[in-house]
Amino acid sequence: MELPDRVNGELKARKQLIWEPHPAEGISDDYTEEKASLERQIQKKAEIQYQIAQELQHTSNILHEIEEEQPQQERELFTRQHVVKKESAGTVEPQDS
Repeated sequence: MELPDRVNGELKARKQLIWEPHPAEGISDDYTEEKASLERQIQKKAEIQYQIAQELQHTSNILHEIEEEQPQQERELFTRQHVVKKESAGTVEPQDS
């Protein structure tokens, strides 16, 4: 009679284990949530990094345009100063630009 009692006890224990949540399931759920959260953070940082790179490129383009315009503006300013000096000396008639 000892064997049937033992078998019944094991069957009860198995049924109980089936219905009780396993501790590893909770850990697995926590891991899954944490992984999803970290993936969202990585995605957000990647988007921010992309946006910063785009802004940097735009700023670089503007700076390049300014650098290209600057020598032309300096030449125009020099020419105007030169003309003004000659006009004030009375040696050159005003030029139409």
